[in-house]
Amino acid sequence: MTKDKIITKEQKELEKWKLEYDKPMGKMYRPLLIIIIAVVYLLDALATDIHAGLQDLQYIGFAHKLNTTYDDIASTFAFMNLAPMLINIISPFYKALADKYGRKIMFAISTMGIGAGLLFGVFSDNLLIFWIGRVMLAFFVAADIQLVYIMEISQPDKRARMFAITKFVSFMGVLIVPLCRDLLLNQDGSNWQIVFIPPAIIAVVATLLIILFVRESHPFMKARIAYLETPYDVRVEREKKAKKDKSVSSKKTGIGPGFKYVFRNKSVRSIAIASFCVLLGCFAFIGYSATIWVKGGMDHNLITSALYFFPVSAAIVTLIGGFVSDKWGRKAGSCLFAGLSLVGLTGYVLTATPVLPPWITGAFYGVCYGAFWTTGDILGMLTAESVKTEIRASAQSVLALTGLVAIMISTIGFGIVFDVAGDHFLVISLAWGVITMSAALFVVLTRTRETKGIDINLAGADTV
Repeated sequence: MTKDKIITKEQKELEKWKLEYDKPMGKMYRPLLIIIIAVVYLLDALATDIHAGLQDLQYIGFAHKLNTTYDDIASTFAFMNLAPMLINIISPFYKALADKYGRKIMFAISTMGIGAGLLFGVFSDNLLIFWIGRVMLAFFVAADIQLVYIMEISQPDKRARMFAITKFVSFMGVLIVPLCRDLLLNQDGSNWQIVFIPPAIIAVVATLLIILFVRESHPFMKARIAYLETPYDVRVEREKKAKKDKSVSSKKTGIGPGFKYVFRNKSVRSIAIASFCVLLGCFAFIGYSATIWVKGGMDHNLITSALYFFPVSAAIVTLIGGFVSDKWGRKAGSCLFAGLSLVGLTGYVLTATPVLPPWITGAFYGVCYGAFWTTGDILGMLTAESVKTEIRASAQSVLALTGLVAIMISTIGFGIVFDVAGDHFLVISLAWGVITMSAALFVVLTRTRETKGIDINLAGADTV
């Protein structure tokens, strides 16, 4: 494209954003936006947890169809999980487009994509359909555009608690999974696909709400307008100078500039390493809860009962996490909840038995689950508060990409565990959880900077 065509195209885009920016929001817009974000978080939590919540039934069902054992199918699925993860390599590049085209359009597309993945789950009678659905869910859930919205509409001193309140609502919504197990499944749970229908309906509703009521975020528009108002020749010269000086330009968006920006800033680089360590332990903490319960001797009905208590304790832990993070800071919050996730992991592994009431192991799992993701979410806030508005989604995409590598390593590792040491699965899960989370704690305590109270709504403000 020639220079004149680029300038003409950018001028039209500038006029569009100026008109949008000047439109009054209305008194009810902010509460409505928070409600929509909460609905999408509910959908996100359902899409993330639904396969884990049905894991015992899926493994038993496919083991029966393929005439194999539970451990064999668990090992097979672990390696097959690499398929959605490999596709997910594209997800950070997709998420980074929110820095160029806007938050709203990517928000709507991601929510619609989650809905499509859930619909595939409804019809997943064979492995091919099953894995297409899993790939779609993994890809679109990873975008997390709603997190960017929360970061950009919240007051600096209330950002973490606003985030925690919406997550609290979403975790309580995960009760839909055990409720559907009780109300919709037959005696042996062989019709588990029907559980995907209610979340799919929620996805359709959420997509319509975004299209009809959500507007583009003001920080994005402000940053984009400032970028487009800068003369084209001036921007070109700045980028040439940045290349020559080997410096990082936050005016360029995308995964490449995002990598440069993250890894040339010491504190943000350390956050990326800590996040990597957390997600390296993902499957030790939350990847195989139903399998741990099966190996502990719990049957289908006991697991369903445990699943009623897990969202409640997870929601409470998440809600507390937001207030703690705002009051004591991001570093203290992430460290506290990293430790709490280890307590929850130990508790739900040791209480996975048919002898104890199922609410005990369910509650412990909720503490582990809520604290694990709260740790990751606080690290995500540390990242968002440490980079400029115009490259925020790109920087978070970099963390998503490095996190994906960590999850892939974890997936392969646990696939091997099932294959060669399935009898020692519980002990290995505990040990790996302690190692990975301890490493993350060390990095956060010694290598990162506090960002509590930073005003990220100032376009161009850089805290690093």
